[in-house]
Amino acid sequence: FIYTLVGVSLVVASGCVFNNYIDRDIDRKMERTKNRVLVKGLISPAVSLVYATLLGIAGFMLLWFGANPLACWLGV
Repeated sequence: FIYTLVGVSLVVASGCVFNNYIDRDIDRKMERTKNRVLVKGLISPAVSLVYATLLGIAGFMLLWFGANPLACWLGV
């Protein structure tokens, strides 16, 4: 159970970081999101992509090996 919980959490976190990367230009214009780290330049876009990719890989590996391959495919 714990592998599934952590694996899904990592996959969701990966999606959130990818979303922040994609929306970084839009986030500059919005009051609510203008203070995000990518918008402020505290983290480079390249680093955020690497981080998102590593989160996703770790999550998918936990789902594949910790839960089962079906859980991994459903995470895609």
